[in-house]
Amino acid sequence: MVKILICTMSLLFCSVVVAQQKVPVQEGTEITITVSSNTLNRLAVENDRIMTVKGITGQFQLDKDGESGQVFIQPIATDKQELIHLFLLTEKGHTYPLSLVLQEGPAESILLMPIESEVSQWEQSSSYETLLRTLIHAMHNQTPLEGFIVNKVKTKTPVIKHARVTHLQTYTGTQLQGHVLEVTNACKEELVLSEEIFQLNGIRAVSILNPILSAHAKSRVYVVN
Repeated sequence: MVKILICTMSLLFCSVVVAQQKVPVQEGTEITITVSSNTLNRLAVENDRIMTVKGITGQFQLDKDGESGQVFIQPIATDKQELIHLFLLTEKGHTYPLSLVLQEGPAESILLMPIESEVSQWEQSSSYETLLRTLIHAMHNQTPLEGFIVNKVKTKTPVIKHARVTHLQTYTGTQLQGHVLEVTNACKEELVLSEEIFQLNGIRAVSILNPILSAHAKSRVYVVN
């Protein structure tokens, strides 16, 4: 009986999903999309998996499919004029801010399509290298940088044996996102940090302030994705 009910629910859900919306997105650039206010809506990212959804508690219900990387969101906001603001953090290290506009109607199936080609060409230019250096310099000096918002959007951090990694700050721009990390040597022996430790998916650059840590010493690490 349980299996029959599950299959029936799946068929009903599939029957109300409208044609898929394909929405171009860019790292750190907020976009506005329309979703159903009275049922589940599907969100997925092309060639990536949604790992975390950040938003205001009480505005929506969330159901995550960890295997496929898609999520299902149902708004529960009482005011239909109120926007729901979300941050989607993906497996490849990207962050996509969204504003959801609510309207009554059938479920929406939304595929976010990252803009990759322009970024790839930009990465090969001198302006890309200059911005990387400027961003890391701003993070080191803890100074504002034009075109970037300073916040605390967390990123995936490596697990280092006998060390503690703390996320301190995030610089979010339209094409790059920089993170300030602090690594503390938690043991009584010297700890050597290498850039390879921080080269997780989506990381473009790593700068370690002090790669050799004595017992209980700390070092800032700047990573850009």
